[in-house]
Amino acid sequence: MRRELSCAEARALIGRPDVLLVDVRDTAERERDGAIPGAVHAPIALLAAQLRPGGTLHEAAMNGRRLLFYCAGGPRSARAVEAATATGFTGACHIEGGIRAWYNNGGRIERIEPADPS
Repeated sequence: MRRELSCAEARALIGRPDVLLVDVRDTAERERDGAIPGAVHAPIALLAAQLRPGGTLHEAAMNGRRLLFYCAGGPRSARAVEAATATGFTGACHIEGGIRAWYNNGGRIERIEPADPS
């Protein structure tokens, strides 16, 4: 199974009930640049915990969902695929070129409101 998908290939998967889109960028990047609609946020720094039993990504993968990662340009999401694969989730993949490529290929991006500091 291919681990790196083009924007067109990713677009065909996003929104399917058997696919979980995962944004591994940090919060500041999401607030500044927006996010692909429907993505869950799992910053790369916290990814290991999310892939362990009890973590959101672990539970999704155990329930048969394919993990589709993205970051700003591709390197962090490629690392996320490696981490998921090392954990035993063989269907993990990522968007080649990240959200930049997504946007440059006409992909929709939603604004992320900053978290309320109170």
